[in-house]
Amino acid sequence: MVAATGIHNGAENHFTGGNERRAVTATRLITVKRLITSLDKNSTFAMYRLVITIFVLAMTYRSLTWVQLGARADPSLLERATHVSDFEPEDLEWGVLPVSRTAILYFRTSKDGKVTIRRRDFRTGFDRPLLALSRLFRNGVGYRLEVSPDGKWILWKNQVEFTETWCSTLDGTKHFKVHGGITGVTHWLPDSKRWIEFVEGPTGFSYSSAKLYDIDKPGEYKSLDMSQESPLFHKEGLPVDLDGAVFLPDNKLAVTRIGGDGDKTDVVEVNQLDVFNGGLTTEVKTFNLPHQGLRLPDIAVASSGQRLAYLLHGDRAVLGVVRPDGKENHIVGITADPPIGFANDPSRPKLDPRDLHWMPENKEIGFICGRSFYVVPVGK
Repeated sequence: MVAATGIHNGAENHFTGGNERRAVTATRLITVKRLITSLDKNSTFAMYRLVITIFVLAMTYRSLTWVQLGARADPSLLERATHVSDFEPEDLEWGVLPVSRTAILYFRTSKDGKVTIRRRDFRTGFDRPLLALSRLFRNGVGYRLEVSPDGKWILWKNQVEFTETWCSTLDGTKHFKVHGGITGVTHWLPDSKRWIEFVEGPTGFSYSSAKLYDIDKPGEYKSLDMSQESPLFHKEGLPVDLDGAVFLPDNKLAVTRIGGDGDKTDVVEVNQLDVFNGGLTTEVKTFNLPHQGLRLPDIAVASSGQRLAYLLHGDRAVLGVVRPDGKENHIVGITADPPIGFANDPSRPKLDPRDLHWMPENKEIGFICGRSFYVVPVGK
């Protein structure tokens, strides 16, 4: 892992500075050429001309390669990551859901639109359909899918009756449904026994209430009102990213917002909210990311709340890890090729890392790139 103290020394070299390096290389070539041609063929220095020429060519090649492929001090993301599994294109339409450090759920869609949920263990290579769960999921949709922290339960929305949220064990033996909001966002609490559905208000991206459910009391829920002072009650600027939120061990909800009080896309605000007390902020921290252009970064918060993973999209994709206060900012890796896919060959997969996940235990990050799933270690 390469520390990015002053992350600009690593990541931003991929976005700026190419012309400057080319100018330095050209100057070196001209200077050494003049030195060589100034030497008399019969001088005692003639024997060194070949050595000097070879040195300059090697130095020039290294500089040009650095311009084309990125700073050699930066690790290549796909070389650093472990390629754990390949998929068919129709398997990754809804992304993947980690259920353990070595297993994920994915959703295979047949030509007639039938969805089968499958579990793949990339340690053993064993891949099997979850048939009972798939039968329950026949009316499921590819969003609001949430696996419990212990990897035993899954939530999803019903595409026929959008106010229905289904809850089931992965083997399908225990299951029930509850009624909630049409566009509610669900998140499990750390005990894997309760979850909260945030109910969206009429203005969009604003959540004025929530419902607390318990797997041991499927017919009951507790209403929770959100204060107008909560970041969940969206007033102005960019809303919080409730989809990417996570409950921490103390039951505080960690949510991020790009831009904070402004509209800068390189400023990240991290809020810890007490949803049992009106969703009020108990702690807020901000940090800066390298400017990544027009696209907003992908951000995933570890369930410990101690670190965040971010994925920047620019000329090259940059994956990094940082503390919520901006300290210990590390570049995990950078794609060696521009993440734009193959414009002249639509059958080839787009090489843009996406679907960022912290794997259970928060020691690894998983992501999709092309038609493959990768896992990269990030330490403790």
